[in-house]
This record gives sequence, C-alpha cells and structure tokens, in this order.
Amino acid sequence: MVCLHNRLSYASWRLRVFRQLFDIHHVSRPLSTSTQRRSAHDRSTDTTTTTTSNSTPQQPGQTQSTSNDANRKPLRPSQLLPQSPLLTHPRLSKTKSHKRAATPEDKDSLRLNPWAQALASPVRMCTLTNARLPRAFFTEWGIVRRASDSEPNAPLHILPTGLLKDDLAASQEQQQTALFPEQAESGTTQRPTPSTTTRNQQAPQSPVFRLAERLPVLTSLTQALNSGVDGEYRNPNLGRLLPNRWKQPYGPMSSRAAARLSWREDMPEFMVERMRAQAARTLQKASRTYKKVDRGRDGVWRTVPLEAHSKSALETALKDLPSVERMECGAVLVMGGHSTAAPAVEKSTLPDAVHLQQTQSRVPVFDLSVLLSEAELEELRRSDARFQSPALFFRPADKTTMDTLLTLWKLKNFLRE
Repeated sequence: MVCLHNRLSYASWRLRVFRQLFDIHHVSRPLSTSTQRRSAHDRSTDTTTTTTSNSTPQQPGQTQSTSNDANRKPLRPSQLLPQSPLLTHPRLSKTKSHKRAATPEDKDSLRLNPWAQALASPVRMCTLTNARLPRAFFTEWGIVRRASDSEPNAPLHILPTGLLKDDLAASQEQQQTALFPEQAESGTTQRPTPSTTTRNQQAPQSPVFRLAERLPVLTSLTQALNSGVDGEYRNPNLGRLLPNRWKQPYGPMSSRAAARLSWREDMPEFMVERMRAQAARTLQKASRTYKKVDRGRDGVWRTVPLEAHSKSALETALKDLPSVERMECGAVLVMGGHSTAAPAVEKSTLPDAVHLQQTQSRVPVFDLSVLLSEAELEELRRSDARFQSPALFFRPADKTTMDTLLTLWKLKNFLRE
C-alpha cells in the first residue's frame, strides 16, 4: 500500500489541521488550498437537518433541561484544549491587590517594640556555626592588643569587643585598644587624630566577626582550642576562627600576625561575668531615667505583689496590674529573696513566658536571682528602692529601656542549656 499523502508538504498539512480544529461543521473533502465554500449538497443537508429538528413537536413530558441540551451547540475542538491562565483569568491593573501602606501608628508601635527591632536588624552569619540570624542576637568579636605591651611580638587577644566598648573607649593609653588588621602586623596602635581626619577620610573602624551567644557553644570551642595549644601564645586552631576576608591574599591578616593570636582559657566565665555586668549596668541606667515607682513617665515600672515563686502566683499577681499602652512589649523582672547565700539551683523554676490577661499575649519572664550574681543583686537593691520589691513589670518607652530588655534577653539565651 502506498500512502496517498506521502508527497504532502508541511504547509499544506498544517493548513488542513487548522481547518479541522477551527471549522465548526467540518465535512471531509478533498485537499484544496483555495478558500472554497461548502457545496450546495452540504448546505441542503444542513437545511434538511435544521428543518427536521424544528418541525419535531415537543412531547408533554419533556423538561426544560432537555430543550436546553437540544439547543446547545457542540464545542469546537479548539475549546477542548487547555488555555493559558492569562486568557481565562485575566487580572487587570485595577484589580491587583497591593499591601497596605504602614500608617504612623503602625510605625510607632514597632519603633518602641524591642523584639520587633531585634528581628528587623540585618541578617549576619556566625563564623563558627554558619547560622544566619539577626545581628541583634550576635556578639561582636575582634582582635585586641594591650597598650602596655610594648614588645613587637606581643600577643593578640581575641575578645568580645561588643561587651568591652566602655573599656576600650575609656583610655587608649592605659586600657586595651582594638587593632586594625594592618596594625597587628606592625605592632603599632596609633590612630588618626581628629585634626588630621577630614570628612572624606573618616577613621577606619576595627573589623569584627560574630559568634552565636550560647554558653555550650563557647564552652565546646574553648575546650577544642585549649586541646591544641602549641606554645604560650600560639594556637594553630585560632586561625580557623577568623573569617576568610581577614586572611591573605584577601585581607591584611598575615600568617605572622595569626601566629600571635591568643584565646583565654576562662573565656566562658569571662563572657558570663561581662554580660551580667552589662545587664546590671543597663538596669541601673533605666532606673535613673525613670525614678518614680508606679508613677513614672508612661508607666515604665510597675510593682508586682508576688506572694510565691511559681507560675500560678505570678499570673494571679499580673491580673491586678492596670492596663498601660504597649504593655505587650514589656517583661516581668523577678528579684527573688533577700538572702545573702548563693542560690541552691542555677536554673529558674519560673516559665520563660507568662500570659498577660490585659493584652491577651505572652510576655517574657527574667529571673534576676538566676541571671545575676548575688553581689550584683545587692548593688541593684542599694541603688534604687524599686529593686527591693519581689517582682517588677518593666515596659519599654525609649531606646534606653529597649536596650535593657534586649540585654536581659541575650543574657538569658546565653545561659540557656
């Protein structure tokens, strides 16, 4: 057998296929490239069919749906094909849904919310764990060289410069000073003076890297670094802790300067001490800003009549507090007892958060008897009478109070196991 259309061109075949798809009343006829109309026989056949259907009398029991089915036209073959959503469901520019623009009230509520501000900070990466978190949840670390070390090969200490800002800025001659990478090689600690620094030539900032604020992570890191000590100040594992952008050929940190890096053997205890001191310092600063208890500006401090050291007693005491603005952004500070002995347990029995009935939300709970040392608690009680209460409700109202809550939050997360 021989195919009748073996010499059919592609253009003719395509034209024939399109005619079959888009012709409503398709009748098989010979191939023709001209636009001929249907024959008279085809027209007479269609007329006879239409006349017969119209002359048929309607039966008494025939329903309305039957008549609709009879009058319904058959679907074209092209309508059986899947169509683009741009044609079936067009979305005009007027019907597009846009996000509602933030109002001044929305911006004010977020501006004084410490948790929202912390989450909105730029995302950074932990050099050790490669975890990406908001910058507010990291501690900045840098290279520090003591100003009293005049030796050319003096050790370079890796310290949390974010917790030592006050000490580093106190005196560059007597206190520790942060190094620039090019100064680590030469051993100099001179910085540009304000007289020689112009607007276009600002003093360069000390480079920093960030580590996660977790005590177990820092303890494991210290144990790993101390296990490979080679000499008094040299540790070959410390170079791995620095970012790649610090090392040559990308950065100015040479192998000679990296060999002088030093890591404290008591770094976990040093971090706990520094973070506790920073938390106590921020609490005293917020206390001096708002001196009156329960009648302070915007109701920042509220005494909580806590009768027992339990979750149920804390929720019962919070129900009696008057409702104030932005109460859901605050926190509960539990001062503990007045005993001079050290606490029996290092873990708090209170929950991490408690339900606040006034705003139907949860607020964090900071047990200062566990977070701070006994000496720091006694210093707080002597500095202000409000800290002699069993518990306080603290609500942020400005940047000082927001920094206080974030410092307590970071300290609590650092001590978390």
